[in-house]
Amino acid sequence: MLPRLKPRLYLWFSALLVSCGLKSAPVIINCVAARDFRSHIHLKPCIPGATTPVRLDKNGNGSTPVCPSSDNLEIVVSQNDSMIYILPENVHIGRAGDGIAVSIDADWNSSPR
Repeated sequence: MLPRLKPRLYLWFSALLVSCGLKSAPVIINCVAARDFRSHIHLKPCIPGATTPVRLDKNGNGSTPVCPSSDNLEIVVSQNDSMIYILPENVHIGRAGDGIAVSIDADWNSSPR
C-alpha cells in the first residue's frame, strides 16, 4: 500500500511542474557571416521577404522576417564551417512603444560549439 501524501505536498509538486512547463525554448535566428567578420551584429526584425538564413554584410548588418515577441532569442552564426551561438542574455531587442521589435543587437562574444 502506498503512503498517503499530504495535500500541501501535492500542491507543491503541481506548482513545480507548472513552472517548469511554462518556460519555452528560445526563438532561433540563423545567420551566415563572411570569413573575416567578427564584430557587432545588428539585425532589422519583422522584414517581410527577408531571407533565411540571414546573410550578414561585412559590417554585421542583416534583415530577418522573425518578429520576436519576447526577449528569449538566440542567434546562431555559421562562419568558416563552424557555428557560433549567441545566447539570449547576450542579445538585446530594441522595441517601439507598442512593444514591436525594431532592432536586434548582439556582440560577438560567444565561442564556437
